[in-house]
Amino acid sequence: MLIIFSVNDQKITHDLKGQLVAGSVDIVQAAFKFDSSWDELDKIVVFTSSACPKPVPVQFADEAFYIPKDVLKPGKLYVSVVGFGLDGRKKTTQKWDIMQAITVQKCGDGGDCDLLRYLAQGQVADGKVAKDEEVKDMLDTVFGKSEAPKPDPGGSDSNDKNVSEDDIATDKDVADMLNKVFG
Repeated sequence: MLIIFSVNDQKITHDLKGQLVAGSVDIVQAAFKFDSSWDELDKIVVFTSSACPKPVPVQFADEAFYIPKDVLKPGKLYVSVVGFGLDGRKKTTQKWDIMQAITVQKCGDGGDCDLLRYLAQGQVADGKVAKDEEVKDMLDTVFGKSEAPKPDPGGSDSNDKNVSEDDIATDKDVADMLNKVFG
């Protein structure tokens, strides 16, 4: 994935339409387009994150580079640029406000994608991956054995559209069922 940042004078924008996923290390690259006001300046791109205590500077070398892993954590990601001239001149972009920040969302329940990475890269042996039947047995153990659905009395599989009172669950019945399942 490539995010293109455009830097015009002191304003920085990007072309990302969505969000980033935390832990996207070596996946998300940043490329920069500078207007002529940045010519002849050595540039440092500064990544700041609400989840990272210190800014992460990267020396810009006129090519795309991976966004540093330290800032790819759930929260808001901010990007700014500082330029230095040989004549002592210094130029900076405005720090992003909250509306311009890139959201980095949590990946999976644990907040990281290591298991998915290992699966994708073939680092998990087939013997360690549960088969469909093993998953079904585990679910049956936890939730009870499932039965084939019974025909719906009065439903679409019946000509009788009237449902008897015995087939309607009361609020108490539903609450009792939920308490049995979830405690």
